[in-house]
Amino acid sequence: FPSHDTDRGVNSVIFVTRKDGSVAGMDVFNRRYSVGFSKSDVKTNLKEQGVMFKSYREYLEYIKSIDYIQTIYYNLTHVCGLSCPYCYAPKDGKFVTLSMNRQITDRLVELSVRNIVLVGGEPFNHPDLRKIIQRLHSVGLQSISILTNGIAISDDLLCLIDELDIEIQISLDGYNEETNAQTRGEGNFARVMNTISRLEAIGVYRDWE
Repeated sequence: FPSHDTDRGVNSVIFVTRKDGSVAGMDVFNRRYSVGFSKSDVKTNLKEQGVMFKSYREYLEYIKSIDYIQTIYYNLTHVCGLSCPYCYAPKDGKFVTLSMNRQITDRLVELSVRNIVLVGGEPFNHPDLRKIIQRLHSVGLQSISILTNGIAISDDLLCLIDELDIEIQISLDGYNEETNAQTRGEGNFARVMNTISRLEAIGVYRDWE
């Protein structure tokens, strides 16, 4: 069974006696471990390894670096210009306010979120999408992606996508107008193809899935 012990120069140590009779110990503060024939051997080895963290603040920074959320999907709005029959979004016109976004962004930072995907509804139908993106970008996320139907991207937001290197994921339900129109409506396939061409014109790489 594990046991705890402390000593000058070594923080709280967890010891475990192994089947071969040797003792394994881990310093719970700096996460270093050692194996020896006795607790005394382990403590000596840990002291010789030196201190990984000079302060509790350094330790917290280390924990933060390894304790994070890889990706969050952030639903900005229920508003959308399409009426796909399988869509789960309520048709109530609701969207995240700028005040709500500030609170959510602060929480994302607290949780050490690295990447975010904006979804809806249709994110590009949000009236304050530019400000929301700028706020999210300001907190140092590794990446911002937007999942979109590809029919409502303005030239202004196109420039922002290019400026902040935002990834765009466009949804299609078919390989041509006929197949896509069955769920996404007539004429939308051509609109999406036009959007893709505009994205390519500013250097966004096309990756078909």
